[in-house]
Amino acid sequence: MKDRAINTEMKLEKTIVDDGVEKSYDTLLSERRRNKIVFPILAVAAVYLTYWSFGAGVGGFFTFLFIVIPVSLASYVCYSKVKRATYLLDKLDGKIVEPEETTVLGVGNTSGMGKKSEVPPEIKGWNWGAFLLNWVWGIGNSTYIALLMFVPLVNIVMLFMLGAKGNEWAWRNRLWRDIEHFKGTQRKWSIAGALIVCVGFPAFFVSLQGAMKGEAYELSLHHVQSSPEVTAIIGTPVEPGFFVLGEISKGSSGTKASLRYSISGPKGDAETFLYAIKEFDEWVLHNLIVYSEDYGKKLVLIEQENKMPNKSN
Repeated sequence: MKDRAINTEMKLEKTIVDDGVEKSYDTLLSERRRNKIVFPILAVAAVYLTYWSFGAGVGGFFTFLFIVIPVSLASYVCYSKVKRATYLLDKLDGKIVEPEETTVLGVGNTSGMGKKSEVPPEIKGWNWGAFLLNWVWGIGNSTYIALLMFVPLVNIVMLFMLGAKGNEWAWRNRLWRDIEHFKGTQRKWSIAGALIVCVGFPAFFVSLQGAMKGEAYELSLHHVQSSPEVTAIIGTPVEPGFFVLGEISKGSSGTKASLRYSISGPKGDAETFLYAIKEFDEWVLHNLIVYSEDYGKKLVLIEQENKMPNKSN
C-alpha cells in the first residue's frame, strides 16, 4: 500500500510541456475533469437553443448568431481540451511513446508575460479571428477581456477592440513557441470565423426562411391569392416576396405564428399581416390583414378572437 501511494505521488509530480507551457499530471487531470463537465452542458444548450431559434423568427436569428454559434464553438473547444489532456496523460503514463522532442523558445520571446511582454512588430495588425469569433476566441487565447461581449453596448466597442488589439492581447496572455506558431494559430481562428460567416450564417438564414414559410404562411397566402378584394387592388397573379418576418413561438397555450410578408401584383404592392394558432394539430388563421400603402387601403380578410379552444369540451 505504501509503495502504491509513493507511485501515485510520483505520478502526480510528473510534468510535460504542452504548447510551450509546462503542465503537471495533476493539472491535466483537473483540466480534463473540468472540461468533461462543461462540454456536455454547452453541447445540450447549443442543441436546445438551435431548436428554439428556428421557430423564433428574427429574434431566433440573432440568438443563433450571437449565442448558438459561440456556445457551439466553446463546446468544441472543451471537447478538444478533453482529448488533448487524455493524450498527454497517456504519454505521462507511458502508454504512448514518441521520439523525444525539444521545444526551445525563440531568443527574445517574451510571450505570455502579460504587460512585460514585448509585442513583435510582425504580428501587429487586424485579427479577423478575434473580430468574428470574439469571446470564443478570447477563451481559446486566454484573453478573458473578450467576455465583455456579453455586456450590452460595451460589446459594440469590444468587437472592434478585439479586431484591432487581438494579436497584442493574445501574445501577452499566452506562451507561444515563436512568431510562426502564433501566426499559424491565429490564421486557423480567422479561417474558422470566415467559414461561419460565409457558410454558416447564409445556411441558417435560408433554413430560417424555410421554417417561417410553413403551414401558417401557406394557409394565409392561399387566402390572399384567392381574395377578390386583394386582386382588385394589386391585380393578378399575386406573388409573395422572398422574406418573411415575425416569429413562431411555442408556449403552454400552443404554437402561435405572428408573421409579415410582402405581396405584389401588376398594379402594385402590399403588406400581409397574419396571426395564427395551431389548434388540435391544425393551423387556424385568427387575423389576416392586407395593407396597401399605395392605395391607402386596409383589407381585413379574417378577424376573430384570439382564444384557444377548451380541449376539455
